[in-house]
Amino acid sequence: MGWNSTVVVMNDALGYIEEDPEFGTKLARAISKLMVLDWRAIMEGRMTKKEAYAALKQKDAEMIEAGKKKIAERKQAERSKKS
Repeated sequence: MGWNSTVVVMNDALGYIEEDPEFGTKLARAISKLMVLDWRAIMEGRMTKKEAYAALKQKDAEMIEAGKKKIAERKQAERSKKS
């Protein structure tokens, strides 16, 4: 076994995920990019495992906030269309 990734799905986003035919591709690319960058930094001695873990936690928090913002913007756009 190698590294594993946990994905948190906001229930509010289920409709958007269902409509996005490239969701799987986008998800795989994002996970790969994050893991490769941090793994390379560890292997090159630029970052400890502890630092990499902290960096990933920070990136997770940033992605969650970005997702919440995007969902709020889509909901607002949908409400505007209905008006």
